[in-house]
Amino acid sequence: MTQKSEHRPPFSALLTVCLPPVLVLALAGATSLVAHRSQHAASLAQEQLAQTLRTAPQNPDTQAAQLLITGDTAGLAAAKLQAQILDQVQLAGLQVQQIESKGYEPAGALTKLLALGTFQGTEAQLMAALIDFEKAEPLLFIDRLRLDGMGQEAGLLRAEIAFSAFAGQVHP
Repeated sequence: MTQKSEHRPPFSALLTVCLPPVLVLALAGATSLVAHRSQHAASLAQEQLAQTLRTAPQNPDTQAAQLLITGDTAGLAAAKLQAQILDQVQLAGLQVQQIESKGYEPAGALTKLLALGTFQGTEAQLMAALIDFEKAEPLLFIDRLRLDGMGQEAGLLRAEIAFSAFAGQVHP
């Protein structure tokens, strides 16, 4: 009689012994990869925050000043308002017929500047100008808008726009 002895462990014993270390190594590798990606994302976010803080004004007075028309006198501030309107209208491609200052009035600690402009252009040009006015800094407000069609064949509109803006402390 021949007796066969098996010295090899059965397959299940092999899995029981080898599988846990392989799973632990795979889990450690995956965790390391996730940690590395998270560290990289955090590093990028920290760099973006630092860049934003370097470029942002440091105090509220500086931030507020960017929203106001500057000028030592109300006349100089009104001239800067007219120049800002002119720049934005020309960028939109409108033709300027008239821009005039309509004075100023005290508004608490600020001075409210008033201007009136008449422009001519297509509907698309007018819309582009209105959008630019809304995004403008220093802040620019549209108090009134009146449109007149100039004939369907011409495709042009005439716009009369009443503007206002605020200046800081100015002298009359």
